[in-house]
Amino acid sequence: MTKRLKYTLRAPLTDSGTISTAGTVTTVSVNYAYVSFVVPGTPRPQGSMRAFRKRGKTIVTSDNRKLKPWRKQVAEYAMIAMHSHGKTCMQGPVDVLLKFYFARPKSVSVMKRPVMTVKPDIDKLIRSVCDSMTGVVYRDDAQVVKVTALKQYTLDLECVEVWVQGALP
Repeated sequence: MTKRLKYTLRAPLTDSGTISTAGTVTTVSVNYAYVSFVVPGTPRPQGSMRAFRKRGKTIVTSDNRKLKPWRKQVAEYAMIAMHSHGKTCMQGPVDVLLKFYFARPKSVSVMKRPVMTVKPDIDKLIRSVCDSMTGVVYRDDAQVVKVTALKQYTLDLECVEVWVQGALP
């Protein structure tokens, strides 16, 4: 499924595909692919990695024990969304929009803390979700050129909402 997006170019394209120097403004329609899905559960941050030696071998592991099941769950929901849309891994640059929803602790009122300014850090939440989608939604998380993220309290289900779309040139 593709969506149509309109944006304005200052210098319109000529019939040969080059940009003319005319000062007129024109609108061009662009097709782009997108996928969206919701992953229920408490979003988990991808923290620092920890290394230690065991029987002469170096073992590297995450300092968050709940990260591996969370990343697996995100990858499964991403795979379901990709297959239901009949898509394969996206090629080229992509934009990612993430909305993280957390339950408000009973000890914290809306007046006391109207926005979520406590851990987990949003950059670590982004890293865990983007790394989970590697090889499923896009080939490599290096393809992500723009990330928009929000973390907030919810009265409803703890989850993360994910939108990934092809980036405009």
